[in-house]
Amino acid sequence: MIVNVDIEKLIKYRLDINQYLFCSFIYQQSKPELLVYIEMFGTLIDESSMEFIRSIGYLDLKKESERYRFANMFVTDLFVEDFIEKSIPSKLISEKLEDWFDEWFDLWPRGIKSGGYLVKSDKQGCITKMGKFIKKYPEYTKDVIIRATKDYVNFMRMKQYNFMQLAHYFIDKNGISNLGSSCEDVKCRLEREDIIDLKIEDDYSRDIFTKSLN
Repeated sequence: MIVNVDIEKLIKYRLDINQYLFCSFIYQQSKPELLVYIEMFGTLIDESSMEFIRSIGYLDLKKESERYRFANMFVTDLFVEDFIEKSIPSKLISEKLEDWFDEWFDLWPRGIKSGGYLVKSDKQGCITKMGKFIKKYPEYTKDVIIRATKDYVNFMRMKQYNFMQLAHYFIDKNGISNLGSSCEDVKCRLEREDIIDLKIEDDYSRDIFTKSLN
C-alpha cells in the first residue's frame, strides 16, 4: 500500500499523520497491512481519535451497535474528495482493469442464453460498466469481485442457468448492482471465516486490533 502525505493539507483539514494513515488503511481495505503495522509499531490511533475523525466527517460506521470494528468502518465521500482523488486511488483502481478483466469475463459461460440473449454479453459494454463499478465501490478488491462472480455463476450452473442475469446487467442494471451485493456477501463471509492475506487467525487479529485502541 502506498500513501502520499501532504503535510499542508493535513494541517488545513486538522488531521494528524496517524489519523490520515488510519483512514487510508480503511479506504484501501488493507486490514492485513494494518495489523502488521500495529504489531510492529504499536498503537496507531485510539478510539477518541476515531471519534474526532468521525466528528469532522471523514469516517463513519455502517452499524452503530458494532462500533469501531474494521469491517464496520468506512471513509466518507468528503475524505475521498479532500484527500484521495487528488492523490492516490484505491488499490483496485490503481490496478489496470485490462490486466484482470479477461479473468472475470472468462467466468461467464459461452453459448448460454437467458431470455433469448447470451449471458456472456458484449465485452466492451462490460468493461465500461466494470470501470464505473470499481470507482463507485473502491472497498471491493479484484479478488472479492472474482469470487463473488464465481459464486453467482456456479449457483446458476446448478440451476441449469435458468433466469441467469446477463454479465453487463450483473454489474449494474438501472442503478442496482447484483455484483455489489454479491461482493458485500463475500466480504462478510471473509470476515467471518477470516480468510485474509497473511493467514492471520481471527482471534489473533482481534487481539492486535483491540490493542491499537488501548
